[in-house]
Amino acid sequence: MAHNYLGLADILKSQGYYTIAMHPNKAHNWNRASVYPCMGFDEFISLENWGEEHRELLRNYVSDKATFEKIISLYHEGATNHQVTNAPVIGVEAIREMFTKEFAAADMTAIVEHIFEDGQWAILEWRDPLGLRGCGFFQVYFLQFFLKNLSFYWVHCI
Repeated sequence: MAHNYLGLADILKSQGYYTIAMHPNKAHNWNRASVYPCMGFDEFISLENWGEEHRELLRNYVSDKATFEKIISLYHEGATNHQVTNAPVIGVEAIREMFTKEFAAADMTAIVEHIFEDGQWAILEWRDPLGLRGCGFFQVYFLQFFLKNLSFYWVHCI
């Protein structure tokens, strides 16, 4: 794979930033260990080089809270968070507090729109109560059992 396009990492690096891609799972998933360097990132942090801190698990995966704490741990103490609609927030602790309050106040409800299956892969499309949409790709085993049970639950409004 050749890196012959301009991406976000390239733009940030041209402005003097060091770029990090992060995913709290195995580096070989979705070939991230090969893809992220080709996208121009200076570093890729995966489960293999995550470190011992911030490894709280939820259902055998690094939790969102632990991922958030890992990201914050990479911030410079005097970091500034600039958001278009808010005044700048300065300092790691102030940034942590801002995101903690915002996530606590957010309605983090995902309403399933579609589930597609192809072999051992599934795609879940969702929306939230405001109409924002998203999707996730999953490699699954026993999907037929899962979809049959899910269909049963939908039919019976469980």
